[in-house]
Amino acid sequence: MPKHEIIRSDALQDLREEIARLRLQVAGLLSERDDLIYRICPDLERRYHAIFGDLIVETLRGKMMVLAYRRVIERLQAAIYREENITRLEIEQKVREEQEEYEKTVHEKAEEYRKEQEQEKSREEQRERWNEEYRKKHDGKDPDPEKYKEKEPDGGTGDSDKKKEDREKAFDQSKDRMNDRGRKGPDEEDPDDQEPEPQSFDQELKQLYRKLVKRLHPDSNPNQTTREKELFIEVQKAFKQGDLERLRQIWDELQGFAEAVEEDEDDIEKLTKIRDELLKKREELAAEIREIKSREPYTYKRILDDPEVVELSKEQFEKLIAEYQKQADELKVHIEQLTAELEALQKRKRRE
Repeated sequence: MPKHEIIRSDALQDLREEIARLRLQVAGLLSERDDLIYRICPDLERRYHAIFGDLIVETLRGKMMVLAYRRVIERLQAAIYREENITRLEIEQKVREEQEEYEKTVHEKAEEYRKEQEQEKSREEQRERWNEEYRKKHDGKDPDPEKYKEKEPDGGTGDSDKKKEDREKAFDQSKDRMNDRGRKGPDEEDPDDQEPEPQSFDQELKQLYRKLVKRLHPDSNPNQTTREKELFIEVQKAFKQGDLERLRQIWDELQGFAEAVEEDEDDIEKLTKIRDELLKKREELAAEIREIKSREPYTYKRILDDPEVVELSKEQFEKLIAEYQKQADELKVHIEQLTAELEALQKRKRRE
């Protein structure tokens, strides 16, 4: 074989191997992002509100009270300055009307947190039931370790063993080359194969979802069939709802499909384009995950994972509530003084 063809063959092989690694990375990041969006962040938000919801609402009410009293003082001072014929009750009524939207927001928050507390309690009970049933059924082990391993998409043909041999040989050669270059890391193998067998409902749910994302997500598998696209929508819905049985059914159905792979592609330009798109997608997903983790509700995790921080946060809320109450008491005294001044002014005007 001419030297230039050998070089080209090596370049093609390197591109295919890099694309295979990138597909795994993109699938892993997609799974991590979706887990954050659909399960981790909503769960953190519910837990946070279940613990702090009443304190948050009490804080909002304290703030609303202080703002209302300050507004009453402003109107009383204006009435004194202009010598208006208006009573304190009328002023307070106008202030209530001004704050109607704020009061509505506080009321809605209180109702929202109350429902979330009930929902969180229900979810905790449901999780316990699921995990207890899972433990009883599996005795802490997966009864069928082979169940969720991917089958060869050979459609029943007799050449699957040879294909498997060729892939394993190419993979071994790829690992040798990476080791020769001093490159090691988790990308050398499918991370799904390195995970321990699931020991709980949640673990199996996440592991199976990750495998399904690798098979079905359009960003890592652009050559999907219509049915695979429909299945991916069902996978997301089942994952959000914690429907492990439906994910199992979808996985079983998928064993009849062949994965969209590019292993026979021999156009360097096309492979390079695929590689570049995957690199771009990987960076976008990594940036999106960092952004999600930098803001609420993910940042609640630092609080919720530490009981001491939870107690400290409660104390901070209580201090803020007490501070609002102290301000409100001081403002009420000022309001009484201004009310007396306004009434005295009005009496004097009537006498005149």
